[in-house]
Amino acid sequence: MNKEELKKLTIQELNWLVYYATLNSRIELDNKSPIYDQLISIGYVKRSSDLWRRCASGWIKIKNKKLEDFILIGGPRNHENDIYTPIEVWLMLYPESFNVVKKFLLREIGEDFILIY
Repeated sequence: MNKEELKKLTIQELNWLVYYATLNSRIELDNKSPIYDQLISIGYVKRSSDLWRRCASGWIKIKNKKLEDFILIGGPRNHENDIYTPIEVWLMLYPESFNVVKKFLLREIGEDFILIY
């Protein structure tokens, strides 16, 4: 996997989170705990499922901390087995981008700003 592939998957996941996560949980989001532990589903969907299952555009197996060794797999998310969603991987690799991610989730900025990383 390369950085451009990860960006594409991350942006797709963020777009789904904008739709399916409540505004209040997106406003209160901080970088002190994992993103999916903080975001809350809007609730009125036909079938209830976890946000990470509904919004992830794939799951990534981390072999080590080198991006080129990451593998896109069928899932499911399992931190014990080093399987994460694209946004979780993005924030692991680029923790300084958290504020940009949050602004995107609040629709204060568009995709162009995420692509600067």
